[in-house]
Amino acid sequence: MNNRAQATTELAVFGSLILICLAVLVSYGQSLQEQQILQQQAFRKALKKAYDENAFASYNIIKNPRTANLFGGYGEGSRGGASSGASVAWCLGDPAEKNYYEINEDEIEVPTGTKIIDVETQASTTYTARETKFEDPTAATTTKQARLTDTLTTTLKADGGSDITITQGLGADGRYRQSTVGQEVSKDKEWVTPH
Repeated sequence: MNNRAQATTELAVFGSLILICLAVLVSYGQSLQEQQILQQQAFRKALKKAYDENAFASYNIIKNPRTANLFGGYGEGSRGGASSGASVAWCLGDPAEKNYYEINEDEIEVPTGTKIIDVETQASTTYTARETKFEDPTAATTTKQARLTDTLTTTLKADGGSDITITQGLGADGRYRQSTVGQEVSKDKEWVTPH
């Protein structure tokens, strides 16, 4: 009997450790994939801008993807961060210099002569969750509700010029953009288990 109790305890402890290791691997894999995608996107977009505008184009992408959070509440997720940039010259004669920033879903052209020296991001998140359980003679019903409002303010710090600030909200599609500031994302789920 003591051997079974010890084996059950060991299984519970080591099973928990294995699940934590799996969660870390999944999170790392998601961030690595996002970084590789951004590198390719930045190069392609810089190439297109340089070709279309006969310019030396610099294109920087900053994304805050939301990923699954195994340790968070229902529908909470977690906000990550990834960025990449590329510069391409495709021109005839003297090229114009163009500098672009794509912050999540919004593109900004930096005014000519403005040098961006730093990028700062501030976030404000409100999350509430509720779980209710109801049981009657025919079934047990569990309902989960989650409400999330997430706002990001990104400031492009300029050297000797005026800073560029953009405020974005989280939309129902899980992406940040200016048009969704203050929007609440809600998730509702109901499970019914008949007796």
